[in-house]
Formats: sequence, structure tokens, C-alpha cells
Amino acid sequence: MVRGLRRSVYTNREMIAAIDEYHACVTRTVTPAIAAVLRLGHRFNLAMTDGDREVMGQLLAGDFRLVDHRPIGYEDATRQDVLDVVAAVNRSTTHRGLARNYQ
Repeated sequence: MVRGLRRSVYTNREMIAAIDEYHACVTRTVTPAIAAVLRLGHRFNLAMTDGDREVMGQLLAGDFRLVDHRPIGYEDATRQDVLDVVAAVNRSTTHRGLARNYQ
């Protein structure tokens, strides 16, 4: 097995383009059903990066629960908890490193 590691430094715009390109490459190599799930995940990640609670809320089921099974991790969170955290982080002036509107 060959393993590799590549370290690159990107501007915000380049990072977003690289993630979008990777997503496009991966979705072309899987079945249509898996590609549909990947597109939803990508859409969710973009909404989270942008701090778009409306889109995130549309993509999370009403009874969504975040459960972290790591020994030291997050406490369980409801859908509303997740949306509230994203809103709080995006109000912060110290965050938004990859936000699409922070160019």
C-alpha cells in the first residue's frame, strides 16, 4: 500500500475551490445514490461554513441529535443546539477563516 502526505498552503478562495474540486471528483466515482448523499453533505458543510442557519435547518431532520461516542467529546446535542452553536460561532469576530463571504 502506498501512502502519501501533501501539505499545501491555500488562500481562503483557493481552499474553497480545492474542496469544491475534490467533492466534484469524488461524486463522479460513486453510484448515483451515494453521490446524492455526498451532495447533501457538501451542501450542509457549505451552509455551516457560511453560517446559513436556514439551509442547515432545512437539511437537519426535526428530531436530529448529535451524539459523540468519543471518550472525551461533545455532549449530546439537539438540532436546535447545533443551529445555535453555528450562529454563535459566526457572530464571533475571531472565527470565519474559511467562510465564503470572508474573502
